Amino acid sequence: MSYTQEDYERDMAYESISEELNPEHKLQAIEEFTNDKLRSYYLSEPKLLYPAAKLYKQAEKLLADKHFSASLIFAASSVELFLKNSLLKPIIFGQINNGQLANLIVDSALSQTGFKRYEKLISAVFIEITGNQLEQVKGLNPTSTLLSEAKKMQESRNRCLHSGENVSELEAKEAVQIAHKVFTDMVYQIIVNLDLDVVDNFLVARTECG
Repeated sequence: MSYTQEDYERDMAYESISEELNPEHKLQAIEEFTNDKLRSYYLSEPKLLYPAAKLYKQAEKLLADKHFSASLIFAASSVELFLKNSLLKPIIFGQINNGQLANLIVDSALSQTGFKRYEKLISAVFIEITGNQLEQVKGLNPTSTLLSEAKKMQESRNRCLHSGENVSELEAKEAVQIAHKVFTDMVYQIIVNLDLDVVDNFLVARTECG
């Protein structure tokens, strides 16, 4: 089978994205991706938050129905989607001009569960847009950060899925609360700093909120 120009372009794009998402990368994507571009992306994808919000609502219902393990799993998954869809995906799209290729790379680059390897990128986006350090956003416990608590929740989710570890009611409640704080204290802070808002899970310009 011949190696086509399309194959070459795909390989180069994968290599570029891999370097940018490496924990030691220099965050060039942040410098090049302006607030205006991010705002435009959000407005072009008004349903961006819907999948994460849907998982969060399911986590709440499962908690109320006392399905604690399932509730934690859905809460953890909602956090992943909130961070990946609202922060990481727009940055990757901003670096690639070919829309079809961008979708391919986004799906591949963000297919792994968890977000530990993207923590620097998430932190850089947050400070670039809000002017605040992500490390200063406190979790449920005022002595720990929200991001560290979110990572611990991901670890609990993995143990639950792969080792059958039981989840207590308290753990499930805290997972739902952490997911809520990830939206309100991280994602929503970026949204409002871009002069946007969320109405019925849709992203809209604040001038349209009435």
